Amino acid sequence: MNNHEFVLKEDPSDATLRQIYIQSSWGGLGEPCDTELLIQNDHGIYRVDGAEVQVPAVQLLLITVREAVIRMPSLTNLGLTKPWLKDNANAIVRAAKTKQEYDSTYWKIRGGTRKQKSLFKSSYADPAFVAKVLPELFQYCSHTDDYPGVKVTITFMDGSTTVVSSDSQGEFILPWKLVNNDTESETFNRNISTAVVSLMPGGATNRDRISGERFALDLAAVVMDDIEEKWKLLG
Repeated sequence: MNNHEFVLKEDPSDATLRQIYIQSSWGGLGEPCDTELLIQNDHGIYRVDGAEVQVPAVQLLLITVREAVIRMPSLTNLGLTKPWLKDNANAIVRAAKTKQEYDSTYWKIRGGTRKQKSLFKSSYADPAFVAKVLPELFQYCSHTDDYPGVKVTITFMDGSTTVVSSDSQGEFILPWKLVNNDTESETFNRNISTAVVSLMPGGATNRDRISGERFALDLAAVVMDDIEEKWKLLG
């Protein structure tokens, strides 16, 4: 359901890059796990554990950490176009027929009447409505026994660093804390998440979370919360 594309718009010089160190960990109810990746510049060829890393993936990270700070969740940055919203609204209603035991949102939608499901789809597919409820998806929360953490340290040949990190439980692990030498900022830039995921192998700790695997469904949950009273009236 998640089909966001990030286009490489420029080609920054990465000749001064020394390495990228990714630390990703999780703790909570279950076995703690962590992934560490050290990507090093070997005379213009990037390698991790001897394996070559594609240059565009490295450049993508360098581009995104230089982008302007996004202080609030943005429909545009998150790829929430009207076609995307409409397609996913329909997909969620279809999936609810067989996945009601997978998630309570599916269960509630599956049990809805035709008019209730129509209300959900029209609300989910409305960019103005989604813009109103979107901040709820990224409000600070603390789920018991769920402690993700990601830190990416970019080191240049002159010793300067740029660090992006997050311990958020939110979609795409947003927001990111960005530290560029002595300058700190917080950004809801999904492009950073996309870039980090492109450097992580399948199965890496928190990779699914950073990629926003549940984004469409979790957005459905906040939509359902907001339309609850209207939903009941149509029941």
